[in-house]
Amino acid sequence: ETNWAIYAIRVLNGKLLEVRDALRLEGIECNTHYHPLHINSYYKNMGNYRDEDFPNANRVYGTLLRLPMYPQLARQDLDDMVNAVKKVMNRIHQ
Repeated sequence: ETNWAIYAIRVLNGKLLEVRDALRLEGIECNTHYHPLHINSYYKNMGNYRDEDFPNANRVYGTLLRLPMYPQLARQDLDDMVNAVKKVMNRIHQ
């Protein structure tokens, strides 16, 4: 069961930033999410962590796009978001 704190979609095939930028042009403020801890500056300075030590974290990080989600989100906003995601995904993945 979700806690409704984050709504993310997965964007495969290396198209994450392209989809993010296209959605922003459609008025959907979205961003990448769940930066792996080993790339956080605090943890980088703590040890000798390498990207290859965390392949799953890197793989997932490269695919997650966080969509807007907040209590005041209106139904029309949700409909607009769904339509924008469909439009962008159809255009980019053709």
